[in-house]
Parts: sequence; structure tokens; C-alpha cells
Amino acid sequence: MIESTRKVFKGKDFKLTFLFFIASFILILGAVTPINVSAKQSEDVLTKILVKNNGVPVINTSYNALNVEMALKEIESGEFSQQFLESSTWKDFLQNAPTWMNVEDNVIIFENGLKFGLNIKNNEVDAKRIITSILVSNGQAVIDELNKDMEGNKVSPIPFYQPGKITNKFTNQSGIAETFLSPGLTAILDANLNYVKLVEINSNPQKLSIDLGNTSKNLKFSLEGNYSTQKTNFESYVVSLNQGIEYHLLINKKLAQSTNTVNITIPANSQLEIDSVVTDNLSAILNTNKVAFNPSPSNNSQPMVVATIGFDKNLTSDITVVIKAHMNMGLISNFSLPPLNLGMTAVTSQMGSGVDTATTPKLVTSGINFAMVNGKTDSLASGAEYLLTREDKGKKEVYLQDNSWGEVENIESDGPINGKVITGGQRYIIGFGETDIPLDLNRFNFNAKRSEEINHSLIQLYGLSKGYNYSLYQITEAKGFTIKDKVHDFKIDYENFVSPNGTFLVKSSISNASAPIPSLNSLIPDFSSGLNEYNALLVSDSPMKKGTLLRNILIASFIAICVILLTIILVIKFV
Repeated sequence: MIESTRKVFKGKDFKLTFLFFIASFILILGAVTPINVSAKQSEDVLTKILVKNNGVPVINTSYNALNVEMALKEIESGEFSQQFLESSTWKDFLQNAPTWMNVEDNVIIFENGLKFGLNIKNNEVDAKRIITSILVSNGQAVIDELNKDMEGNKVSPIPFYQPGKITNKFTNQSGIAETFLSPGLTAILDANLNYVKLVEINSNPQKLSIDLGNTSKNLKFSLEGNYSTQKTNFESYVVSLNQGIEYHLLINKKLAQSTNTVNITIPANSQLEIDSVVTDNLSAILNTNKVAFNPSPSNNSQPMVVATIGFDKNLTSDITVVIKAHMNMGLISNFSLPPLNLGMTAVTSQMGSGVDTATTPKLVTSGINFAMVNGKTDSLASGAEYLLTREDKGKKEVYLQDNSWGEVENIESDGPINGKVITGGQRYIIGFGETDIPLDLNRFNFNAKRSEEINHSLIQLYGLSKGYNYSLYQITEAKGFTIKDKVHDFKIDYENFVSPNGTFLVKSSISNASAPIPSLNSLIPDFSSGLNEYNALLVSDSPMKKGTLLRNILIASFIAICVILLTIILVIKFV
């Protein structure tokens, strides 16, 4: 009995010992694992990049990060191994050096005065500039050779990925991507491992903003004037076609340490006419291209330099260049709702520190479409006439016959004197004039007379800016109606957005009606849902005139009597 009891206890002891061992192992494993993860997280920095191009998110695009801290130390010390100096990488780089590099033995002298080579010591600031110079000169292989770790292995670029989606190695629809990086000097590279930007990774988490259209804080365009109410998303401004444009280009004196020239250019097919380019900085040498100032019936087919600003490295004060311009209305009016092309770009000359770029804010315009509607019968109407007005901060203006805006004290008394009469069947291009709304010749059941009748119910306004309170002020009644509500208020909108499939789209007061008329959309030739929609413009909420109503009753009664008499005659004859 005792022996059997001992056997039972021995079995139990063994089981208890085994379970205790397993539990201890799990506890130890659980305790160790968090320590390792924590250590790893403390070493790496969660780095997020937001990539834009002049305010527009750069989506579905790959970027990489390369830690170049080791290369930085090498360039600071000027101590390079014989293996590096005899490598094909270094020799090829010297042999194919661009024009802004002067090679003397194993030393490179950049056009901006920096030196890089054996026994050439540099401070941290200059060493960083040299790394940039090498990377923009197709010298990443040189950086790779200098950037080897303690074991002699090359440091590999680390890809960014969408937040929360490590397999999606590209920016999301907001232009954002992230990854974990080691602290230190880091080069941001594009999908082809070309240089984008040099940054310092030192805080956790770290957020980096990259604008491909504005690469330096020392070179920056601004739009001068009261544009705050006209700003929309993506750093764009919704402007009127007849307002002047004034850009200011700031060239910081620090830029003279890396370049000596800035070129201001307009893109191909520009709709901008340059009026003047000036600067009051006596240290700047300003040369303008007079060809860019000449108005032309056709726009430029190639990018064109408007002005060149030169300066030397001893520049002691910032340079401000003022560019005044206006829109070429002849070019804009030749197209149906064309996208505006009013930008300018400033680019530095290459002297070994890369090319810096600044881009003017994007300018867009908007408008609105109306269809005159009989609210009682839910049908199109015509014949009403209006004045176009706008108001901002108590200042009232009316759109004038000369296609400009004029201030008025009282719209009812002063507006009709000089105001342009807005009628159906017309497309009004602000600042230019008006044209007939085109007939829809491609409609399968096209009828010229019917199409013209429908167009007489339509009003199109194009080239209006955001930020004003607009109105159509009715001055003439529609056919068969009396005026009750004279003022028809509306607002102008324009907003960019990215669709779920990554397409850039626009939602505006042209593409999306705030007072839609779904029952009549099929009658309007150029209606397109989400692209070109029409707002109901009620000609009157009052009933038809008594005279017109009596006439219609008499006509209807006469027709009814005729039908009854004809029916009686037929019955008598054939029955």
C-alpha cells in the first residue's frame, strides 16, 4: 500500500515539475521578448514622408531612404583607404566628372568652391553639401563605397510603405508613406534611386515634408494681393479671368553660396502675358527676354525663359523680383472650359550643389450654369434678363458692358445703366465677352430649332473667382410671367480630390449643381452628371399673367368645342 502511494506521488511530482518547467519557460520568453522589441524600437525612428508637387499629393509613387552617416564621417575626415582610391567606382566618377567639377589628381574642386578628396578635411555643413553634390552628379556609387558598415557591407536603401500596409511600398492617396530608419544623415531617393532630398533623422517619430516643385526655402514664389478668400485645397487659388496677376520671387542671400543665377520660365502653351519684371536690389543683374513680353495670337509651343537674375557669392541682402502679368483672354476663350496654364518656374543654375526649383501657386477658375425654369409646370422657360453682381465686405459690384466690374451704391437704380445684360443662350466668359452656347450637333435626335429653343433657357458663366457673394439680379420678366423674386444668390466653388482608384478629379460649382433639376436634365444638350450640371433659375414663383391665362382658357375651350362638334357630326353621319 505504501509503495503504491509513493509511486502515485512520484508520478505527481514528475508532472508538477514538468508543468513548472514549461510555465517558467513561457514566463521567461514573455519577459525577454518585449525587451528586445523595445530595444529595437528605441534604435529605429518611425519616419513619415508627405510628398507633394507644388501642393498636389504625389500618390502611388515609391521612395527609399539611404543612411549616409558613414559617408559623412569619411568626407569630414578626408581619410580614404587605398582600396577606395584605386576602385573603378572612384576612377569612373573622376573620369566622367560633369562640367561643374574640376579634377586634380584625387581631389575634386566644385564650381561652388567646395573640395573633396584625399586629405581634404571638411566641416559637417560642407560635408553635407558635398554629399548632395555627389548624389546629384550621378555619384551614388561613390557614396555607396564610402558608406560601408564596420563589416565592409554596403548600406542598402530602405523602402517607404503606406501606413499600416507594409507590402504597399508606395505613397497613399494623400502622398504619405512611412518606414523605420536609423538615426543620422539620410538621403531620400526616388523609385530609380535618384536623389530627392538630404535630411537628418533625429526625432521619434519624425515627419518630413517634401515638395518636388519647391525644393529650397531660399527660393520661393508668392502670390501678392488679397487672395485669402480665393484659396482652395492643394495650395490652389480660384481666380477671376479678368484680375491681374502679381508674383513675387524671393531669392534669399544664402542661395548665393550654391549658385549665381536664377532663370524664370513660363511653360509651353502658357496663357500668361508678362507686363513687367523688376527688382530694386542693385546687386542683382536682371536680364529680360523681350520675346516673352510680346502678346501673340498663338501661345508658345516650348518653355520660354522670361528673365535671368545673376548675382555673386558676396550677396549681402535678399533679392525680390516682382513679376506683373495678365491672362491672354484670346487663348483662354478659344477653348470650352480650358484648364488654366498661368504658372511660372524659377530654377537655379547647376554649380555642384544640385538644382533648386520654385513654382508659383496654381491658379484655377470656376463658374456656374443656370437653366430658367417654370417652377409650377416643371418646364424650361426663357426670356428673362439679369444683371450679374457680386459683393465682398460690403462692397457691391456689377458686371459691366466692357467686361469689367464696377462698384455701385444701389443695384436697382445704378446697375441697369452700365451693367451687362445677361440673357439666355449665351456663354459669358468673364473679362472677355460672350458667345452663343453651341448646339449639340452630335445628339442622335438633333433638331436645330428645338436645340435653339432649349439653349435660350440656358445661361453659362465661366471665369468667376471664389470668395464673393454672387447674384443674378432679374431686370426683365420671362415670357408669360411677372417678376417676384428679383435676386438669385449663388456661390462659386472649386475643390480638388483623389478618387478611390487614384484619379485626380475636380468638384466645382460647374460640375455639381447646388439646385439641381433632375426632371429636366435630359433636355439639356451638354448636361453631364458630375461634369457639367445646371442649377434651377426660377423665373417667378407667381402664377401666369391674367391676360395670358384667359387667352389659354379661351383657346382650350375653343379646341374642346371643336372636338365635341366633330364627334357629333361623325356620330350622325356613320350611325
